Amino acid sequence: MMGTKFKDIYDRAIFMFKDYNLIQLSTDASREAVLEQYLMSAVFDFADLCEFDLTAYDVMSKTFNETLDYKTIEILARGLVYHWLCAQEMSTEMLRNSLSTKDFTQYSPANLLNALTTLREDLYEKYNKEIILYSYRNGDIAGINL
Repeated sequence: MMGTKFKDIYDRAIFMFKDYNLIQLSTDASREAVLEQYLMSAVFDFADLCEFDLTAYDVMSKTFNETLDYKTIEILARGLVYHWLCAQEMSTEMLRNSLSTKDFTQYSPANLLNALTTLREDLYEKYNKEIILYSYRNGDIAGINL
């Protein structure tokens, strides 16, 4: 059985965001090293509830030992984007560089940060909801001690 490659999750996540700084990294290896860090944060968030063992992966081949289903890939991709957005929220310099001087001065940095924070919170709500729905659909209540 062939496992799921990290790149499959990266490819799904790329549809959810565009980071021109990330795209401009000199090599695919550099880009994937950055994406891997965000993916590992998503794995940490989801590993306890996932029916697949997300902690079992081959670092060298960048592959999970198990073949993940589409729902799991989607949740991990959303988590990757969420953690990427958290990092962006902490970087107002990225906002300053991505906007023209006129746009940046027209809106206060506080308003831009507020908009980014709202976007992050909305994404977290959707991401967390997907994890909760997943746990309801795939959970085994027989093992719960009351």
